[in-house]
Amino acid sequence: MKKKQSAFLIIALLISLIILGLLYFNFKSNKAPNAYLKQGGFNRKVLGYSQRSLYKYELKKGYYNIVGILGERIIIHECYTPNLTILDSNKANTIIKLPSEINPNNIFAISINPYNSSLLDIECGNDGKIFTFDISTAKLTDTYKFNFYFEKPVRASKDSFYCFVMGKKENLYNLALVKFDPQKQAYIVRQSDISKVAMTDDGIFQKNNNDLIYVNYYNNNIMVIDSSFAKVVQYKTIDTITTRPKTVTLRNGTITKFLSAPRPVNQLMQTSREYLFINSYVKADNDDLDINPQHPTDFIDVYDMNTNYSYKGTIYLDRIEKGDRMQSFFIQGNKLIAQYSNCTVVYELNF
Repeated sequence: MKKKQSAFLIIALLISLIILGLLYFNFKSNKAPNAYLKQGGFNRKVLGYSQRSLYKYELKKGYYNIVGILGERIIIHECYTPNLTILDSNKANTIIKLPSEINPNNIFAISINPYNSSLLDIECGNDGKIFTFDISTAKLTDTYKFNFYFEKPVRASKDSFYCFVMGKKENLYNLALVKFDPQKQAYIVRQSDISKVAMTDDGIFQKNNNDLIYVNYYNNNIMVIDSSFAKVVQYKTIDTITTRPKTVTLRNGTITKFLSAPRPVNQLMQTSREYLFINSYVKADNDDLDINPQHPTDFIDVYDMNTNYSYKGTIYLDRIEKGDRMQSFFIQGNKLIAQYSNCTVVYELNF
């Protein structure tokens, strides 16, 4: 009897140690690195731009995303709140509240509808919905309810979206074209073999003319896909990071976690004219020589899409406050808008 009790105690102790180990691993894997990476093996060159700001809009401290530009007005969203803020050139801030049907905690992204600039597409992934909001009337005009899991939707037409949907294999998502019928029922028009692995292949997805562009968060991969899914071309950013972060699967495959905190490589991305702009988190060998090390800087690397995504140069933006990294940016014409925790700053590009 005592032997059985001892065996049970040993088993219970082992289980407790395993649980404590998993809790420690969970804590460690969710700690994000605070410093910029230094990978080395490449150099940057400075692109011309005016460091003098055209406008600066003061805001209460928070976390913001730039939605877009309407004429002379800038639209930003204060994350985890229902607040849209409209900034205009006379420094007047107008706040519009999103309707109660939208849970602000579930908003993944907001963008201007490419077919009607007075409409905003509001992605609420946890709810499986994309709302269309009329900013001129402050009312919802449409709700697109997906009856399957989807990620990173990009509007393809007035009634369809490109997005990643669950593939046949676990943790694998395939690029698809999803359309909604007149009753707003979703169905997959076309599903490709173009896939991404959950978490390790996470990234930024946008449409540019007839191309779909996917930039990986954790390595230097740029994937360009034509809108018919017939052609995929791979390009590279200038840094030398090619590996994926490692993951571990727990609870019989139901939970996947990073083995250690993944190192960020590319954080933000946007296209404008013939250029692809990427906010990089990787320092080049010559960055500390070209900039003031006492004044931390954000990097926006610029690639020419007309010449096979060749590197053109880098925009160096001094941070408004030390430690306050750029949260979002937007480029239209010769204007660069940078978003920080307490202000929105408009710069002028001259290249």
